[in-house]
Amino acid sequence: MKLSVIIAAYNVQDYIIRCLESLANQKMKDVEFLVVDDGSTDQTGKYIQDFISRENDDRFSYLKKENGGQSSARNFGFNVASGEYIWYIDGDDYIENDPNLLEKLYKISNELSVEVLIFNFKYDKSWDIKYAGNIGLSENEEILQNGTFYVKDRTFNYSVWHYFFKREFLLQKDIQFIENSTAEDLNYIAKTLLEAQKVKYVPIVAYDYIYRDNSTTKSKNKDKIIKRINDVISESAKIDSELKNKGIKNGNSLISGYIAQALMACATGYVPVSRKAMRLFFKGKNLSIKEKIKVFILLYLPNSIRKKVCKKIIL
Repeated sequence: MKLSVIIAAYNVQDYIIRCLESLANQKMKDVEFLVVDDGSTDQTGKYIQDFISRENDDRFSYLKKENGGQSSARNFGFNVASGEYIWYIDGDDYIENDPNLLEKLYKISNELSVEVLIFNFKYDKSWDIKYAGNIGLSENEEILQNGTFYVKDRTFNYSVWHYFFKREFLLQKDIQFIENSTAEDLNYIAKTLLEAQKVKYVPIVAYDYIYRDNSTTKSKNKDKIIKRINDVISESAKIDSELKNKGIKNGNSLISGYIAQALMACATGYVPVSRKAMRLFFKGKNLSIKEKIKVFILLYLPNSIRKKVCKKIIL
């Protein structure tokens, strides 16, 4: 089997058919689409099964499990997968309308025997138009690099859905998603890139990300916000510490997510983040002008003023 596409699906009945249709349109035959229903309580499971029955496409498999979260669903799918390469996608998103897309991405991965292939994505136009054409990397890195190059010198998106992974490499390095964390992608990509010696970036837009207000990362639920802030800040700090231990001084790819969650923490008051911890994190980082302004606000404004300013920034 050339490729395993693992689709984690939980309560996405309004989106799952578009996702599956985008996969069914692919010409690639030597591929398996493993649709993992993570204990959905709406009609997601029924829609998946009806689609597979209607399409009569043996590339699709429906896998049902008890709810355990996105990490659990992805790990579950990986343990079933048999493909040479792995692609994780989310059931509320979809892939680009190019019937040869999977063949193209696999061919590049296979010919160079890469451990990780990075490609572009865009935000679906249901989000603000200014984000519609946004992509993960702006530079065309044509040469093969080790993964540390990207962690150290590039700002990019840590979401797993714009990467192909070599399954044998993941097995050898025992890389799995941390369960019960909302920063699972951050941990997974950091581990993968720090271990990978053969990484390739190609300027191919392959994935369409859907903005949903009720998704884990955009939730307005207080408990979910608190967990998200704690998970991202904690995981970012761990990775940053590991980078420093390896002699990697910049780690600029972590900055955006850390700043966003630190601003949220200050604005809501839900999670205290010590200024000492933030100073340690930002030490040695190459910051843009906008990032420097935000860091100044986080580190030096009095608490009462800082909270008001942070609220204005994030709203």
